[in-house]
Amino acid sequence: MIWFTVLKQILCRKSLPVCRKFSTKKYSHTVHLPKTSFPQRFKRKSKVALGLENQRQSSEQELYNWQAQKEDRKLFILHDGPPYANGDIHIGHAVNKILKDITNRYKLLSGHRIHFVSGWDCHGLPIEQKALQAGKTDFRQLSPSEIRVKAKAFAEDAVRRQMTAFKQWGILADWDNSYLTFDKNYEAAQLEIFYRLYEKGLIYRDLKPVYWSPSSRTALAEAELEYNNSHVSPSIYVKFPLTPEKLPVGLLENVYNIPVYALVWTTTPWTIPANQALCFAVNENYSVVRCNTSGNKALIGDHYIVGTDAIPALEEALDAKLTSLVKLTGKDLMNCTYSHPLTPARVHPFLPGLHVSMEKGSGLVHTAPAHGPEDFIVAKKHNLPLMSLVDEDGNYTPEAGEELVGQHVLTKGNFTVLNLLKQAGLLARIDDLVHSYPYDWRTKKPVIYRASKQWFINTDVLKHRALKCLKSVEIHPEVYRRQMETQLEQRPSWCISRQRVWGVPLPIFYCKDTGEPLINKYTTEHIQELVRQHGTDCWWTMSETELLPQSVRDKSGVLPDKEYVKGTDILDIWFESGVSWASVLKDFPEQQADLYLEGIDQVRGWFQSSLLTAVALNEKPPYKNLFIHGFTVDENGYKMSKSQGNVFDPVVVTDGGLDLKKEPAYGADVLRWWVAGHASNHTNITVGNSIIASMAEQVHKIRLMLRFLLGAVYDFQPASDSIPVSNMSAFDQYMLHLLLEHSKQVQKEYQSYSYNRVVLQTNSFVATEVSALYCHSIKDRLYCEHRDGWLRRSCQTVLYHILDVCCRTLAPILPFLVDEVFLHHPSHVKERFNVFHTVGFGDCVHWRNADVVGIMQAALEVRNVFNSNRGEVNPRELDVLLFATGELYSRFKCLQAEDVSSYSTLCEMLQTSHTRLTSHPASVPEDSAAVLQGTCELTVAESSHVEKFTLVITPSLMYLCERCRMFTASNQGDLCQRCSQSV
Repeated sequence: MIWFTVLKQILCRKSLPVCRKFSTKKYSHTVHLPKTSFPQRFKRKSKVALGLENQRQSSEQELYNWQAQKEDRKLFILHDGPPYANGDIHIGHAVNKILKDITNRYKLLSGHRIHFVSGWDCHGLPIEQKALQAGKTDFRQLSPSEIRVKAKAFAEDAVRRQMTAFKQWGILADWDNSYLTFDKNYEAAQLEIFYRLYEKGLIYRDLKPVYWSPSSRTALAEAELEYNNSHVSPSIYVKFPLTPEKLPVGLLENVYNIPVYALVWTTTPWTIPANQALCFAVNENYSVVRCNTSGNKALIGDHYIVGTDAIPALEEALDAKLTSLVKLTGKDLMNCTYSHPLTPARVHPFLPGLHVSMEKGSGLVHTAPAHGPEDFIVAKKHNLPLMSLVDEDGNYTPEAGEELVGQHVLTKGNFTVLNLLKQAGLLARIDDLVHSYPYDWRTKKPVIYRASKQWFINTDVLKHRALKCLKSVEIHPEVYRRQMETQLEQRPSWCISRQRVWGVPLPIFYCKDTGEPLINKYTTEHIQELVRQHGTDCWWTMSETELLPQSVRDKSGVLPDKEYVKGTDILDIWFESGVSWASVLKDFPEQQADLYLEGIDQVRGWFQSSLLTAVALNEKPPYKNLFIHGFTVDENGYKMSKSQGNVFDPVVVTDGGLDLKKEPAYGADVLRWWVAGHASNHTNITVGNSIIASMAEQVHKIRLMLRFLLGAVYDFQPASDSIPVSNMSAFDQYMLHLLLEHSKQVQKEYQSYSYNRVVLQTNSFVATEVSALYCHSIKDRLYCEHRDGWLRRSCQTVLYHILDVCCRTLAPILPFLVDEVFLHHPSHVKERFNVFHTVGFGDCVHWRNADVVGIMQAALEVRNVFNSNRGEVNPRELDVLLFATGELYSRFKCLQAEDVSSYSTLCEMLQTSHTRLTSHPASVPEDSAAVLQGTCELTVAESSHVEKFTLVITPSLMYLCERCRMFTASNQGDLCQRCSQSV
């Protein structure tokens, strides 16, 4: 800062008139300072604020109803994925609902008519469990009807509380017609869809292994699982004794009559009691090996059949040396048998299996058909019995034997099996394995595979159709497309039956003697009609005679002597929510929403269930676009968890915590600004006190900018006071050009759902172009020019447009702030103005001006050089001589026609008291001025070149004008010429 030091020295030693800076407030009443009733801060819990909030909520419902009647507008449908009605709101609700509302409000401002019906998932185990926990009641002590009464009351209360919060956040929706999955008509529609799928042959019943949650006592679908990467399972190698007489010819001679075992690896010891086969790979090679050395005595000296390619990994895993004795092919094992390790009298076969590989274990796979999907396929192919030894609670049944009966398979049962194997001398090795394991996402406890009779949707038939339809869907971001496709390709049959009572019953009767199901058009239609009248409670409160009357039996062709009982299963809640499109979009011919917007977990959840059901019935997806957002994490990147104490409550953000000094009440706009800034970039969403405080500071800066703009136009009437753009100064035209560019960029980001970029763009524009550049520079003419002078009215015209455009571009994210602005807007004092009753963003294409941009960029380069070198010196105390030639001089001349001026655009941008523009070099004594050199890159006729300019800075020798505070007065105590005329 050599120049700054020199300038300070010049100012200090310059002989200036005495009392040169003396001023009074004599003329303050003649200055046009901003005037507004708009407060600097909005006190969230004040009586005025609470009254405004109630007023807004009422007007929001009126707004939705008003716009819904605008049938001439293009329709935009955002279908709301229903959150669970299982408790209070959390930060995830805020992310999801606010992102949807920003989208809807942008579409509304863009001239669309929006359709957004909020929904709630009101059935299912999460609600049932919460309701029972609230009453500290064991479900086994209650009848199904009693459980349903408690669950419904809990869900209704949760819906009320959540809806109240959503309204406080400013969510625009058809609140009077929200869809609830326990609504009678919604339930009846589900039953209709269920039967349509059944009629198409897509729903079937089968006995096979499914994910089973012992903690919930019900089957689960893939979408109801979460994976625990820290789960610990026992990793064991078991010796299965081979039946000697079934060994391949010649093998006995080569192994010297020593017993031969199949060595098998498993991480589910509890399934060994249900073992019924060992699977091998037909096209792989196998070996009989002898263990010569090992840290485990149970291995030494015996012979084992293992996969040849698996031997190196086995030696490392077993800490043993294995010597190969005999080579076999997979086909050589085709007729081999073995004795069950826990029940030697049971002899089981070796069977070929396509799922067997040499990558893990020994190349032989323990097969328990009741407890694994691949196991089940092998059993079905070879007619093995499906032996399930585990009950609904995850305990061994009596058929498992007296040593195991009643023991939970994942805890005590596992250890008992290990002890039994050890006692039999057949446990070759045991270790702990930390790996990813499926858990029930509600109870957070591990699940098992367990065979049971369930109802399924045949996804094998639907997969290729769904994948084909998915190609027409735009996915934001596109990177999730492959993930969704992969999960669809790998999805097993969809188990849609659940063994609980709080839900929609499967409308199926079973023959009391044979167990055969009864379901047809007549039975289903009758149940649907009963549900429309009474709700699904009728399934539990009515008798079989009422549910299946004689008239329906006759139509169904049921024999008189056959007795039927109603089923006890309910529908999977993913099916309930997955068919929501059929109810919510029923009045639209296409039955297709423009957008589904949910978290990443719905890639395998609601997005899939909706896609599969819609494709099955309509041959097209229920959505045109998918928007996928991430999960919330704390400031350290950790997942929100009550146990870790890092759960972030959105109510605390809006209403404040117990200590308002530590946890202030920021209001809904700050919460919305955070969501927009952090939740739309599709990654994990970070939240914490410091982040929210930073967002609050950003919103406050925007508020102060809007407050200044409101005050600046207090006496401006756009109809009579506006100045045409062509008559404006280059600076004003340039600002309108920047405003247009800002508006178009923001609209582009809104259109692509990049709300985080809207926040970044807005913060930058407000801080740099609006506040630091324009508003700071034009204060002199705004305050001091003649009230109706064109220079003042010109900048007021620009400020009016900045206020209008900024309010409109901010409105989708900050509707409360914008609404408050218009309550204080001088142009709307006599009316209750709502920006969402209008269309557009207030910009004008005629504001674009490339010529002015070229001129102003050169001037901004001069301003940058000047400001970056003047340090703390007040520029009003300085005069500047600007020397330039050629094209650069011509451009500067457009900003200052006079040779010397105190009120030109150049002077306004530099904030100096006088600016002299010349194309002739001036000789300046070194001790009386500071000289700066700079360059500008100019583009003329599509070619660029660099031109130089020189700044000569000297202290101003004139006096301070007591009105405008510029050093432009001829004598002490006088006004400058401009102010004399204005007063």
